[in-house]
Amino acid sequence: MKKLLVLCVVIFISINLFAIETSSYVSTSQTGGRYEIIQSNIKRSLFLKLDKYSGDVFQYVLTSENRGTWQRIDILGKTNTTTATISFQLFLGGIAAADCILLDINSGDTYKLYEDTDTKELFFSKFE
Repeated sequence: MKKLLVLCVVIFISINLFAIETSSYVSTSQTGGRYEIIQSNIKRSLFLKLDKYSGDVFQYVLTSENRGTWQRIDILGKTNTTTATISFQLFLGGIAAADCILLDINSGDTYKLYEDTDTKELFFSKFE
């Protein structure tokens, strides 16, 4: 009887750990709508808006008057083109802001999110 109880507890804990592990990332949808808002599960201040047609990404920031606004994040190495269909997807990993990836779903080009150590501003840079 005790073995059965221990087995049930182990299964219950394993299921909960699996659920936590699989929910540690967020990805934008590839259906419907031009814009999408996505927030990191870990870093609450990382609140992004993606234009899925152009690939432009904006971060929600507070102004000096403590009002919210969208600030465009620079994307190094990306050509500025806009399509008539969804062409970009944003992926946020669950551990740090640096685990954020922007993907051009047509060309496969990928851009990783970085933070400037001096200014603390975010930017994307293309990587292979």
